[in-house]
Amino acid sequence: MALDREFAESLVNALGGAGWHTVLPDDPLPNPLDITFSTQTHTRRLIIYARKITPQSSAESDHGRPTGEMHVQMLFDGDQRGRGVRNHLRFETDAHTVLFGFYRLNDDYVVAAYDPIRHREYAYSKSLQVKQWKIEEAVKFGIAFQTRQTDEVVVIFHLDQILQYLDLASEFHNLTPDTLSDTAPDETLPPAVRRAFVPILDTDELPVLDVEEREQRVAETTRYIRNHQFRRGILSVYQRCAICGFQYDYILDAAHIVPVAEGGTDTYDNGLGLCPNCHRMFDKGLILVDRDCRIYINPRYAEEYDQMGLAGSLDTLQQTLRETLWLPEDEHFHPSVDNLRQTFEARR
Repeated sequence: MALDREFAESLVNALGGAGWHTVLPDDPLPNPLDITFSTQTHTRRLIIYARKITPQSSAESDHGRPTGEMHVQMLFDGDQRGRGVRNHLRFETDAHTVLFGFYRLNDDYVVAAYDPIRHREYAYSKSLQVKQWKIEEAVKFGIAFQTRQTDEVVVIFHLDQILQYLDLASEFHNLTPDTLSDTAPDETLPPAVRRAFVPILDTDELPVLDVEEREQRVAETTRYIRNHQFRRGILSVYQRCAICGFQYDYILDAAHIVPVAEGGTDTYDNGLGLCPNCHRMFDKGLILVDRDCRIYINPRYAEEYDQMGLAGSLDTLQQTLRETLWLPEDEHFHPSVDNLRQTFEARR
């Protein structure tokens, strides 16, 4: 039941390429493997449960499952067998528990990541399934999703995308059909997300991507997931436009204070709930907000409008704006002073 060392070494190398380093203990490796990775400034502790993905039907085993289905057996150190006996995955407050099946292709690994929360209790040698064509899709596309009959979302990815999975594991596993209906009008649904619910069985239709292209496709998917979670989070705490104050909660946008392209994060301290008009005017710098949450018309635009004989329209706009931002009662959801200051100074 020891953790496969070649897989563990490949996982360590993949995270090492992203700046997270560790040293594996000597053989045999425990399964689960409790291990801490570090950079110069941060640490990340993982509790890794991992077993090989094998065909459902083989010379050693026949589970009576459909052709083309693979499986992972939950057999880990210390597991007990017997009628009614339940084993438990370990969860600790300072660690990230992961449940992996791994499949080797030449010198690469494809990982099927299961939601550990859904399997925190399990019977001895419980079998977890994954479709073979989903593995093939991940090989070609970089990432794929499979929704099981239990509504669990299995995330299948190249091992070199392990950091992206760790950063968004909860969001990936909570991907649901609501994701499609809750997409903002200006968002493009990445193919990998669409295929989670509208599968393409013929993987020959998919192009074979090189490493750089796979990384780009995975980046598109993770960016979409981050945007989606950011939007849902911001709209859950803003009941009105923070700038004009009108209760447009059913059409509010989730606006970034510091744009993502400039290093902004998808977090509450970098977000505001804004109506579409205020969102556009804020992004263009027509409306400014200082570190004290005071709202201004950008003087530069005032001069331009005055020269065009349109000063009256800015006077009308000024009358619709609040003096300061409307913010949620809970200060945990307020924008940070640093983010407001950075954008105010850049656009003033």
